[in-house]
Formats: sequence, structure tokens, C-alpha cells
Amino acid sequence: MSTTVTTTLRNASLGDLVETLKSQQDLRFDHVATASRLSFKDGSLVIDGAGDKIITEAGVADGDAVLRPTDVFDTGIADRLGIPIKYLRRMRSEAIAGSFLDENPYANLLDANVNTWLNADPERKYLIRGFLSPEGGEGMARAFLSNGFAAYDNLDFLLAALAGAREAGVNLDVVGVDLSERRMRVKVACPEIAALAPVLLNNYRSPFDDTTPERALALESHGWLRPDDRPTVFAGFVIGNSETGNGSWSITPQLTVLACRNGLTIKADALRGVHLGAKLDEGAVSWSGETQRRSAELISSQAADAVRSFCSKEYVDAKVAEMEVKAGVRVTNPTDTLERVAKQFGFSQSEQDLILADFISGGQSTAGGLMQAVTSAAQRVSDPDRAADFEDSALDVLELAVKLAG
Repeated sequence: MSTTVTTTLRNASLGDLVETLKSQQDLRFDHVATASRLSFKDGSLVIDGAGDKIITEAGVADGDAVLRPTDVFDTGIADRLGIPIKYLRRMRSEAIAGSFLDENPYANLLDANVNTWLNADPERKYLIRGFLSPEGGEGMARAFLSNGFAAYDNLDFLLAALAGAREAGVNLDVVGVDLSERRMRVKVACPEIAALAPVLLNNYRSPFDDTTPERALALESHGWLRPDDRPTVFAGFVIGNSETGNGSWSITPQLTVLACRNGLTIKADALRGVHLGAKLDEGAVSWSGETQRRSAELISSQAADAVRSFCSKEYVDAKVAEMEVKAGVRVTNPTDTLERVAKQFGFSQSEQDLILADFISGGQSTAGGLMQAVTSAAQRVSDPDRAADFEDSALDVLELAVKLAG
């Protein structure tokens, strides 16, 4: 598998994201095939007749495409074929990793399992999304999907959503960009739409050292004043999309705390759309220009309406008021509460330690303080998917902390 296909960015710029997505488009491989044309060999996916032309003694023929699966692809094929994902991962790590051994009894176990279940329904069609290798040879298998999957590719969706956001007539600032094999996430702020949140941020101290040159430069680069004693939050939203079937596209409101740039994501109000379309015929997939144009127009229109709502003073004031009703509830047993929260939301021990450290340094022994600790910890997490999970859980953490305190 080529290492030159960039699939992950964390805290990148919009320019870096666009450049990366353009390079991905040049290598994109989308193909619908029946199960009878699919097989695993040495842990890689082989698609019969989907590769480059080859010259044989009989003439010119279609070669096979060979793609190395990512974990996202493995998850998809395990789900659609009914193979327990933990078992599939074990087969890949132990069988494939040990296949060089002459007497490895597990060498062909992964291939045999996948191929057996593919052959159980040989006429069923699947959409394979992948990347070709720029150097030729084995590419990357990104996703194993239904042939009714309607692709809104990241770049097309991003440009359409940003075009719609500009139509809303508010000043916007892209402040965070993350990309993974599972999803794209672009955070957009509207600093001119702000509100005071004295209860939500009562006695709150940023766990970040704002005196560092790097921190000051980051704040200044977005036109934000250095944090002062005013408890301010401002409007914004998150543009999200998955090319690999891991969720729908979305535009989700997010309030940002000026003092630390914590993002409070309001999932309940998100605008979402599913990747569902007409059944695709077998063969290489070419998304029509007219279909893409209509999709872009619809996304832009919906984005404009969403941004007008999310980036309004009325919306921000209302959401701050809702949060402040619960944020001041005192957490009397932080360790026990955090353990219950960690169990509910799947935080590891190291993640718990990170959240607890920020809870203590934040200076708020309240449900709101625990919520802030989760969102500040999100900024320190290196994995973009886990960072998104942290932010998306923040308001649910607030709710649970209030419940436990009662």
C-alpha cells in the first residue's frame, strides 16, 4: 500500500485540507462488483477484471485490482458478511502477520473466512471505495459499502457547504480541520456573534498556557482578542462528512469558549443527510456532473439556512441559557463521577486522567466544569476521531453529571 496517499490531518489549515482532498481525488477508485468477482488473497482485496489492461498471449485483457484494506474497510466487510469484527482483526493481526512461517496454521484463515462468506451470496453487488497507488501496484481499500451508497465526496461537500455559509451573510473563520479514514470535520467560527455566559464560565480558568508565543499567535491569527475576564462564547458550526459510510453528512452548531477555544457541540440541532441513492450498476463508478451539480445546489441552500439559524444572537443566547441551568450544579465526588462518565462514554484510563487534570486546573467543581474538561481534553487528543468523540459527548456529559449529582 502506498504511503503517499495522505488520509489523516489533525488541527490542519483549510488550505492543507483542500490540497489533500484534491490529491485524493486524482487517485480515487470506485467500483461496483458482484461478490463472485471479489476475493481475499494474503489479506488483500482482489477485484477480478477491475485493474489496468494487460497484454496476454490471447491479446489484451482486464487485469485485477489489488487493494490493501484499512480498518474501516475491514469493519465494513465484517458487518456486511456477518463476521465478528474482533475475530476478523485477530485473523489479520495473527494470521497475516505470521503467514511467513512455514508451518503457520493460520496463514490462510482470513482469506478462507472472507471468501467463504462472499461465495454464500455471489450475485450480491457491493461498492468498493479505494485509492490507487501513485507508484502503481497495490492500492488502498477504503470502504465496503452497499451499491445504493450515494457519495458526497469530502471536497465537493466542503465547497458546497462553505458556499452556502457565505450566502448566509455572516463573517466566518475556519478554525480547525481534521481528517481521518472515517470522516472529515471542519470547525467554523463566527466571533462577531457572541454572548456572555457568566454562570457557565463562573470561576473558569483555561487549562492552556495563553502566555506562550504559539498560543498568542494562534489567537491573533484568527482575529480574536487575547482572553480576558469576560466569560464569552461565540457562534459557529462544524461541517462533517464521511466518504466511507461512517455516518451521514452534517452541519452541526457549536459554541466556542473564547478563553480556551473549547467547542460545545449541539448534536440535537444538527442538519443531517444520509448517503442513500439509486442502486449503482456493476463496473467503474463515474458520478455524473449533473447529479453532483444538483447535490451541490441543495447542500449550499441547506447550509445557508442552517448557518443563518446557528450564527444568530438569538440562537446563541438561547443555548447559553439552556446550558447555564445545569452548568452550576456542584460535583461533590469528582473521581466517582468521572468513573461513571468514563464507563458511559468509553473513555480509557489515560483519557480519564487527561480529563481529570483539566477538571482540576479549570477551577470549576461543577457539572459545567466537567463538560469543559472534556472539551479542553479534546484539543490535546492526537487522533482526530477520538477528538470528535470527545467534543460530541460534551453536552451528554453535562446531563449525566447533573443526574449523578441529584
